[in-house]
Amino acid sequence: MGKSTAAQLIAKGQAENAYNNSGITSPSTWLDFFNDALRDLVDDLNIQEVLPTITHDGTVREHDLPTDYYSLVLFNDANNNRIVQRRNYDQQYPAGYWVLNKGSKYVIDLYNFSFAQTFTGLYVRYAADLASTSDTPEVPSVGEKALIYYAISKALNNNNQMGQAKEYEGKYESERLKIRTAASRARGI
Repeated sequence: MGKSTAAQLIAKGQAENAYNNSGITSPSTWLDFFNDALRDLVDDLNIQEVLPTITHDGTVREHDLPTDYYSLVLFNDANNNRIVQRRNYDQQYPAGYWVLNKGSKYVIDLYNFSFAQTFTGLYVRYAADLASTSDTPEVPSVGEKALIYYAISKALNNNNQMGQAKEYEGKYESERLKIRTAASRARGI
């Protein structure tokens, strides 16, 4: 992952010529834009975690997913057999799972699993938010500038500097490609 702290990225961003027109006046604004960029990059980063074990008692249908949940990669029963997503919410056969967005959380619905068992899996999560300038973002070193370019682009748009904003959007997309490539290579693809 990246080696630069948010403070170091802010310093690099302030060295960009377009920063002068951006109107970014505080580290907290930089952190807000960096966190927006991290959420935008969730598919590109593809940060995978082991799903906490779900203990199903056979009666409760819905189980909470982690708060940083983005998407499910795989879902297995206790015998390590793959459980598939149902094609329809009320599908009877084969038994499967369904992920529901409840507004404030995601839950996994285990309809038609009528006996107690445990489930495991992998999920893609959002990168951790940057809470202070001493935090290091969860991006590959090669793509750290993406956060800077995203922040400056958004700030330039906010200040009606459309030409420069478009230029920085292009730079952001170039850095995004580097992140996507680094994430693929890390997985051995």
